[in-house]
Amino acid sequence: KDTMVITSTKGHRIIQEIRTGDVVKTIAGNRKVVKTDRKKDDGVKLIFSDGFKVIAGNSCEFLLYPNIWKKAQYLEEGDLVAKPDNTFAKIVDITPLTEINFYILSIEDNGCYILSNGMAVR
Repeated sequence: KDTMVITSTKGHRIIQEIRTGDVVKTIAGNRKVVKTDRKKDDGVKLIFSDGFKVIAGNSCEFLLYPNIWKKAQYLEEGDLVAKPDNTFAKIVDITPLTEINFYILSIEDNGCYILSNGMAVR
């Protein structure tokens, strides 16, 4: 909830405002959102070395350095989350959460999307 995602035409938008047909930035260029969904599930609150904070469902995957996808439930403090500009942010704190509402974006070509701080997730 309230996670900021980079779109190709409307800039940074809150994830729950993104609709099917919107175009988001991905590591492979701009791609259409083919489905949006909301789910109640367990997850984690992540805090990164750059000060960015995000709440993610356990099944959400983050692109780690060097080029490895890892589900949120398996992330560890110290993991380096990659950004498309070849930098990364270190996870400095993880808090488990239960029964949280999550917003899910499905991207064409089974792609990821880019959060406002440059991290790729899917």
